[in-house]
Amino acid sequence: MRRTGAVLTAAVMVASAAWAQGNAADEKKIIANEHMISESVMKKDLKMFHMMVDTQGVGVDGGGVTKVSDMDKMFQQMNITASKVDQEKVMWITPDVAVLTYRWIGQGTAAGQAMPGASYSSTVYAKQKNGDWIAKFHQESLIAPAPPAAAAAKPAAPAKK
Repeated sequence: MRRTGAVLTAAVMVASAAWAQGNAADEKKIIANEHMISESVMKKDLKMFHMMVDTQGVGVDGGGVTKVSDMDKMFQQMNITASKVDQEKVMWITPDVAVLTYRWIGQGTAAGQAMPGASYSSTVYAKQKNGDWIAKFHQESLIAPAPPAAAAAKPAAPAKK
């Protein structure tokens, strides 16, 4: 009985280690995909964008819910001049579904209005049968501006004698 338990424990440890190694490779792919999606939006590269994003997907931000199928029109109204994705973190839901969270910093306009300069974002990715990762859902939350610095405290007046 002890031998069976030891063999089972060893098998689970080997499988876990193999999955962890696979996860590291998949995490790199997912992060690279998000960078490519961000770049495709900045360059208005609809072909690249649609290769990386599910046609049935949606995005959610302060403007509401947008279907991927409606994003082509939005691309024409955007002019992004700077874009940076950082602070990436992958959270695994299942071996075939992951959520990527990150910070986006950029500059540009949308429909002639200045875009907010930073957001915390998340994208849900699903692994396809061919091994590719595709974005299914995207969400953005604006980063609140830092509160104004408190006024410097005035030094106390010297004590009177």
